[in-house]
Amino acid sequence: MSKVLETLHREHFETATLLDLLERELGYFKAGQRVDYELMSLIVQYLTDYPERCHHPLEDLIIERLEDKPGDKLKLIGDLRAEHKELSKKLHRVHELVEVIYRSIPIEVATFDDALRQFLDSQRDHMRREELALFPLAGTILTDRDWHEIEARATIEADPLYGDPPQDKFRELRETILRWGAENPPPSFAASGS
Repeated sequence: MSKVLETLHREHFETATLLDLLERELGYFKAGQRVDYELMSLIVQYLTDYPERCHHPLEDLIIERLEDKPGDKLKLIGDLRAEHKELSKKLHRVHELVEVIYRSIPIEVATFDDALRQFLDSQRDHMRREELALFPLAGTILTDRDWHEIEARATIEADPLYGDPPQDKFRELRETILRWGAENPPPSFAASGS
C-alpha cells in the first residue's frame, strides 16, 4: 500500500471515531440529556478545517490521476469529488446549528437531528465507498510514479488534532478520543454497516 493510501486510510479511521462521538452526543441531545456542545463544536471545527484543506484534495488528486488512465472504472464509484462538495455543505450546516445551540439559542430537536444525521450517514457512506472501491482501485492501477506525482502536488500540513503535539485548542478533544477508543470498538468500513 502506498504511503498516500496509508495516510488516507488512517484519516478515515480517525474521522470515523469523530463521527461516532458526534452520534453519541446527538443521542444525548435527542434524549434530553446533558450534551457536551464544546466537544461537538471542536469536532465540527476540526472537520471543517483539516480534512477540507488536506484530506479531500489529496483524494481528488488520486481521482484525477485515475481519470488519466484508460478505461472507465471510476463510473462504478460515482462522482466522489462532487460528494466532497456536498459533504462540505452538510457539515457547514451542522456547524451553524452547533454554534446556535452552543450559544443557548433554542432549536427544534428534529432540525438538528435531521442535519446531523444527513451528514453522518453521507460521510460514512462516502468513506465506505472510498475504502472499498476507490482505494483498492488506486492501489491496483496507479504506479510508483503516479504516487510520487500525487505526493508532490499534495498539501502537506501537520494535523492539528492528531499531530504530535496537537494544537492547544484540540488537546482536550484528543484526550476524549483516546478515552473513547479505550472504551469502544474501532470503527468499521464494512459494506453492510455504518
